[in-house]
Amino acid sequence: INNIAAIHYAWGNFEKARQFFLHALDIKRKALGDINSSVAATYRNLALVYRSLGRLDEALTAGKLALSINEKVLPPDHPDMASSRETLGEVLLQSGQFEKALQMFFASLKIKCRVFGENHPSVANTFENMAAAYAGMPNKLFDARQSLDRALRIRLATVGPEHPDTAASYNSLGELFMRENNAKEALEQFGLALAIHNKRPIEQTQTRAKLMSNIATAFLAVKDYT
Repeated sequence: INNIAAIHYAWGNFEKARQFFLHALDIKRKALGDINSSVAATYRNLALVYRSLGRLDEALTAGKLALSINEKVLPPDHPDMASSRETLGEVLLQSGQFEKALQMFFASLKIKCRVFGENHPSVANTFENMAAAYAGMPNKLFDARQSLDRALRIRLATVGPEHPDTAASYNSLGELFMRENNAKEALEQFGLALAIHNKRPIEQTQTRAKLMSNIATAFLAVKDYT
């Protein structure tokens, strides 16, 4: 049932995913009890689904339950402890609670660095999330840039210069430069991202559409209509 739910989530069928995850949760709670890491994993998945549905209060409740259960059954450096904090941070981020989100991301980062090492794709993902939290806070754009630079360096070293995650880093940097009113530098970053996507024309269609919109906005900002 979890696998079916995960497939629906990957396809963007979030309401179907929610229904299957709730069914899986009911079965797990009856078989394993409420305090079990597998139950926590399903709460975490529900938090992601509720976030995607825009039901942030329910996402926060599910995310907090996942973390609370894992704190009772897992060692503090377990990777699932990092995942629980990361997910809760992402929900807090979408809720506009940037400082609380950042606290979760820092806690996740410490675990990931100890478990995976500092140069790991998952560590890069956390730096990207930290950048988003910083960007939502007053006078923290420099910290956001540092986090994005770190994420990019890790991705270049681990997944390589032509990976979609590397393109995502360039796009995020471009968006940050736009917030700093530096459209020319933003265009350079967007161009690097587009060069990667042009090698994968079938993949990442929604991401590519967002990137093209960013490029158009940046062109308008520098008054270049060619």
